[in-house]
Amino acid sequence: MKVTLLTTGNSHMAGGLYYTVPNLGLGILHKGVDVNVMSYDDKFSAQDCLVYGDLPMVKYTVSHRPPLRLLGYSRDIHRLLQELNPDVVHTQGIWMYHSRAALKYKSRRKGAATIIQPHGMLDPWAVRNSAWKKRLAGWAYEYKNLRQADCIYALCQSEYESVRKFGLRNPVAIIPNGFNLPSDPVFTRGSVGRRVLLYIGRIHPKKGLREMLTGLAEVKRRAPGFFKNWEVRIAGWDQGGHMAALQKLVEEGNLSSDVKFIGSVYGADKERELCAASAFVLPSFSEGLPMSVLEAWAYRLPVVMTDFCNLPDGFGAGAAYRVEPTTESIANGLIEFGGMSDDELSQMGMNGFKLMKTKYTWDSIADRTIELYQWVLGGGSRPEFVHVD
Repeated sequence: MKVTLLTTGNSHMAGGLYYTVPNLGLGILHKGVDVNVMSYDDKFSAQDCLVYGDLPMVKYTVSHRPPLRLLGYSRDIHRLLQELNPDVVHTQGIWMYHSRAALKYKSRRKGAATIIQPHGMLDPWAVRNSAWKKRLAGWAYEYKNLRQADCIYALCQSEYESVRKFGLRNPVAIIPNGFNLPSDPVFTRGSVGRRVLLYIGRIHPKKGLREMLTGLAEVKRRAPGFFKNWEVRIAGWDQGGHMAALQKLVEEGNLSSDVKFIGSVYGADKERELCAASAFVLPSFSEGLPMSVLEAWAYRLPVVMTDFCNLPDGFGAGAAYRVEPTTESIANGLIEFGGMSDDELSQMGMNGFKLMKTKYTWDSIADRTIELYQWVLGGGSRPEFVHVD
């Protein structure tokens, strides 16, 4: 069995795919499957591609013209995919030109199977965002590509429901993202200064950061004592110039001494932030299954998040505190959450760690994914995590 993980960029500019694709690929590779990643380079790839380790990579080129580059248009992607000749094309993300390549390959390669992993890109909020561009891509190739896929790979129950609401009747596999547990982290939280509420992710409107900052301004007005005990650190790279609007909100809310933008963090720098934080926050409007929350739980952090993060078992396990992505809900939630004792926060973090350890490791996810590959190629009975209703 030969598998190609067909994706877009291979650097941190790809967002969550930068974490999921190499980890899934390496997990599959180390279980003996002939797997490769097909992607394109950008200005950060030389350094960022180190995370792919010994995972074979094939690079296609994309147009330098801005409109075509945004779509990921490539002249050589079709030829390269034909040369690879995989039995399974597992597409990561949708709406980009690589979907056209998967569709064309399936029409030409007898017996090949295609699996599409939307990564939350069929959720209602995501579909509405830049809707006209997605309709154009849909009419050109994506709607047909989705309909003809042998299976849709959903990360959670909510994404499965979004797939069905979109009108797709394909089999749907529900397999979550995973995370590799850190080895011997050195925790420094609570050792000096205020507790840290940490955000790590893209600086993008869908993440709910504007609502969080207006909520924090409300907290400062109603419960000024909150900031005697807490500071907020926001890590991530700016997408579409959203950072400037957030920095203005910090100034207007008199939060400059309480909220810090610390830029992108990776590797040892990221681990230091996670080890020093007392809690993690993701007030998002739309997610597939956020790696950042799994990472926070792996570092034993309690998490403040919305239902749109699609991790309801976090609430059930007592590992997360629920807020809605609105100013009022975030303000009310943080006032209550901020008043928890160190013991209560520690217990929430440990609950998250236990949940991670039992359900969200890449080793178990690789096993399920290989089982799915075997099934779409006609081997064995339908796995219990594949839904046809």
